[in-house]
Amino acid sequence: MAIEKGQGWRRKILSTKEVKVATRLIKEMIGGAIENAGMKYNLDMEDGIRFMTVGTHCQDARESIGKSIKGVSQTLKIPQYRIREIESGGISRIRPDMLKNYIIFLGLEEWF
Repeated sequence: MAIEKGQGWRRKILSTKEVKVATRLIKEMIGGAIENAGMKYNLDMEDGIRFMTVGTHCQDARESIGKSIKGVSQTLKIPQYRIREIESGGISRIRPDMLKNYIIFLGLEEWF
């Protein structure tokens, strides 16, 4: 299986096999430092890779309805930095209640 160049892969839900291949390739390119950081901060690289598509879909949906991060923040009473964390895939800092509200606001609840 080949991993596409660019960020096109961020727009699809990856299969378990694709996640494992992406994780292996990242570890090969970056080395043990990434594994050490993951262990230090209790992060699972595979979960991070899976979540990237969620953030990308949220960003695409927000942009398609013409909303800014600031506008969403004001409407949902969620700090702008939290919206940015969701859209950037910052899985370790995301609060599930805020993610759920954001997904519902964007009309993506059926996708998730």
